[in-house]
Amino acid sequence: LLSLALLDHIVVDKDNKLVTVGAGARVSEVLKELKKYNLTLENFSSIQEQQIGGWTQVSAHGTGITLPTVDEMITELTVALPTGGIIKLNPNNNPKLFNYVKVGLGSLGVVTELTLKCIPTIYLHENLIVKSKKNIEENHVNRLKSFRHVRYMWIPYTDTVVVVTSNPTDKLKDITTQSANQPTRHLTSLLHRINPNIDTNRLNSLSFSQLRDMLLDYDPLNVHHIKQVNQAEAKFWESSVGSRIDDSTNILGFDCGGEQWVLEVCLPIGTVDNINQNDLIFVKKLLDVIETSKI
Repeated sequence: LLSLALLDHIVVDKDNKLVTVGAGARVSEVLKELKKYNLTLENFSSIQEQQIGGWTQVSAHGTGITLPTVDEMITELTVALPTGGIIKLNPNNNPKLFNYVKVGLGSLGVVTELTLKCIPTIYLHENLIVKSKKNIEENHVNRLKSFRHVRYMWIPYTDTVVVVTSNPTDKLKDITTQSANQPTRHLTSLLHRINPNIDTNRLNSLSFSQLRDMLLDYDPLNVHHIKQVNQAEAKFWESSVGSRIDDSTNILGFDCGGEQWVLEVCLPIGTVDNINQNDLIFVKKLLDVIETSKI
């Protein structure tokens, strides 16, 4: 096992909007350093504790059909090759190998340092709404084209699809809007029904994802229990409908949920100008498999 955690240096070139980082530097630390110079990365994943080396080697991504995967931000990299020693690669110096190594999955060598393109700090105006499975198709194509970032969160055993969209804006005012009621009350209420003796003060200090993890831990293989948890989650999102403006780091780095196994799937949905709805068809079929198989 090879750890690059100590290769975590970060050097910002403000004038050229570039940042050179060790492969072990975490995305969160890079974003924190860039903020000092009013810079940020063009796009990034919701989980910001990933190391830059692995993050780019697997061609990670955020949301938004017009934004490239994160490896496209690389302008130069240093890699230790099993036969060639330590070399620098960029579009002008062995461009073919550069493109291979950018997303080499660690199989071509060990990337030790990268230089990434940056952009000026941006603020995003985020809107969260809740749709049903039946009407999610309405304005789907227009939504993808109209917003810089779009994500859907589908909740099995419910009719709920959470839709979160955002576009760049000026940070002119605080427009944060949300229900006055505590959104997590549906989760804490279910926990009290399951365990009447649970510490209320402790529950009130926990986040949505922590509460959901606690609920799932009670009986993770009981489909009836999972349905109850998911229904409580759906009510949480319904109570969270609203808007906010914030730095892109805070908007894109959302709490996507505590412990989880992740399986990512990529499929063609046409072009930006001619989008089909294969993505929605795929997810609906997947949900049907989950629910009919009582997973």
